[in-house]
Amino acid sequence: MKLICKFYPKRYNDLVIEIIEKKNLTVLISNLQEAVMKRENFEFTPGIAIAEQYYDGNIKFDEQYLPYILNKNRIVEWNVAYKDISVEDLLRTFESNNILKFDLLIGMGGIRDVIYSIQQLWENFIKVAEPIVLLNDVVDILKKLKTILIKKRCKPQDLITYIYSKNAWNIYELSYQTEIDKENIKNLLKGLGYKWDRKLLLYVKTKKSKNIYNKMINEFNNIK
Repeated sequence: MKLICKFYPKRYNDLVIEIIEKKNLTVLISNLQEAVMKRENFEFTPGIAIAEQYYDGNIKFDEQYLPYILNKNRIVEWNVAYKDISVEDLLRTFESNNILKFDLLIGMGGIRDVIYSIQQLWENFIKVAEPIVLLNDVVDILKKLKTILIKKRCKPQDLITYIYSKNAWNIYELSYQTEIDKENIKNLLKGLGYKWDRKLLLYVKTKKSKNIYNKMINEFNNIK
């Protein structure tokens, strides 16, 4: 298949490469590095990472993991290693038609934040978010789900980012994908500011959703 790779900065856009679907993300990035070096005559290997916009900035260049992917059974897998992610997984997760976006980090090394275990991330997030009235409903539900999600290697910010990646949700679909029971999914969507739309028969984002999301992002950034 032909894969169109869109790079940022944009002057490196639309590099078309032949790729085998079964190749994993580690191999794909290596192929892209070679293609960029050949095209641009670089004497060094440029840093290449999945575009941060896919995960709302929640990824670092040198982590070698993606926060989540949607597998062939359309179940969400959390914190998946590059070597375990196929091109097909990426296209499915990003609902993309043979187009993938990458950040090209020329002259920049990766920046690694202080690494906490997933359990510590959950404990720290709940600690900073619990006193905030706007987040009470969300925190109450996440406290119930914490043990299950830690076993799945799911970070709190990754779950929230995944849910907010869509403007509308069918609770059965989201429940199936995340393997969280429908009642908790429904309450979580309500807590995140989604509202039942009788015409669409879906839970949809509201103005309140944006306020809650922005507040949650601020609290994620407070986790040190």
